[in-house]
Amino acid sequence: MDTLKPLIDEKEIKTEFITRVVKENTQSGQVHYDQRLDTMVILYVPQETPTFVYYVNDGLALVCDLETKEVVGFHVEAFTRNFVPQQTNQQLIRSHAPFRVPEMA
Repeated sequence: MDTLKPLIDEKEIKTEFITRVVKENTQSGQVHYDQRLDTMVILYVPQETPTFVYYVNDGLALVCDLETKEVVGFHVEAFTRNFVPQQTNQQLIRSHAPFRVPEMA
């Protein structure tokens, strides 16, 4: 079976907005964790903003504004199953999460 190809080229994705948000640290993100799906989403725009996701690897995607193609957030699949165990300081992640990170089996 062929692998899926992105609908847009990664060169079309813009990073000015997210770079400014991170650099200036003036806008806090909305964090949503879905325990049933084990998915975490961080958005720096209102939830009603039309967006699409652009996967950078198997479990991490950039959330982009549909019109401007600016990165406006992040989408992490298998957050506690795959992402957290790969981090070097899991306790730091848990202590800074605005939600309760479930314990891993």
